[in-house]
Amino acid sequence: MHVILNVESLIKPSGGIGRYTQQLLDGLLKSDKVEKVSCFAGFNWVDAATVATPTASVTPDTTPSPATTVQRGKLRQLLASIPFLKRAVLRSLPLAYRGYVAYRAACFRYQTKTMSDALYHEPNYILKPFAGAAISTVHDLSHIHYPQYHPKERVAFLEKNLRLTLDNAAHILTDSEFVRNELITLMNVPPERVTAVLLGVDAEFHPRTQAQVAEVLAEHQLHYGQYLLSVATLEPRKNIAQLLDAYLLLDESIRRAYPLVLVGGDGWRNDELKQRITDLVAKGEVKHLGYIADEQLPLLFAAARGFVFVPFYEGFGLPPLEAMASGVPVLASNVSSIPEVVGDTGILVDPNALTQMTQGMVQLLTDENWRTSAIERGLARAKTFTWQRCVQQTLAIYQRVMSSK
Repeated sequence: MHVILNVESLIKPSGGIGRYTQQLLDGLLKSDKVEKVSCFAGFNWVDAATVATPTASVTPDTTPSPATTVQRGKLRQLLASIPFLKRAVLRSLPLAYRGYVAYRAACFRYQTKTMSDALYHEPNYILKPFAGAAISTVHDLSHIHYPQYHPKERVAFLEKNLRLTLDNAAHILTDSEFVRNELITLMNVPPERVTAVLLGVDAEFHPRTQAQVAEVLAEHQLHYGQYLLSVATLEPRKNIAQLLDAYLLLDESIRRAYPLVLVGGDGWRNDELKQRITDLVAKGEVKHLGYIADEQLPLLFAAARGFVFVPFYEGFGLPPLEAMASGVPVLASNVSSIPEVVGDTGILVDPNALTQMTQGMVQLLTDENWRTSAIERGLARAKTFTWQRCVQQTLAIYQRVMSSK
């Protein structure tokens, strides 16, 4: 089987979709069911082994494809040609952004015109034009529920193109049963055409001793087991403003003992939030680390006293799962797909209920009996979410689609 995978989501700073794409690529390269993986990024091909993590054990054929192949080691230069800032600027210019998206799609269509026997998997919602069988992963429908929380151009893009993707895809994947049910009920996708394939947690997320994290903590001026961690992009859907409100309702002694540490890349519609965070950092109320490199993130998780994640809507929610795998108790929203991930291992709260959120933080930080039990349950539950299972279930869908051609 020849698989074409779009890897544009690996452009830094990458988020959950980038993590999903990376893990899927690594799994495909290790699978004996896949003869070749062709990766497309931006406007050109990139070598799959170059994009994959160092653990990838299979090196695909590097013979140039019918289209231009970017040389090994050139991925960073390619991705850097469309940095996050330029993409953000393009989104603020609707006509320019539409032209950019159309040209990118045209490049893909032209460079895959002789590859219709392959299977194209789009891990980031919208399919590009392709002559063969194609699969899309739809991570959530937040643009329908909360359009006000997204850039207008992104909402317009999804409204225009998602229906076409749902109609044209040979099969649709979702990260959770929650989103699968939404596609069936809200978008009228036949149940047999959509499958929930739950995500996994990277092996790097596991409990660690104080000595194992000392260097990273020293760099960020943090102390082992003495901070409350939140990992989320600075965008309205993540509900960080109300998280700050709830945290500031804690008794001052608790806030001094366990400062709130915010980790996550810059998003959109967040000018007021960023100014508030800056003010709170200046007062010593919170710490803001911004985007953290992948190699440091598991260490910051493992050293936290507790983890908080209270978005209004999620298609899956990797951060609470990563906290559970790290041996850290979790407080999370009780909405959308998040209960599917957390189960009965953490504290689930209404993301609009400040008092509930604050009381939950008190329990998360100070109730030792509950903490011990929650950590054990979280570790056990996290073990059931593996990328290996995710890749195997995805491959099963690939085989089903290709066998029906």
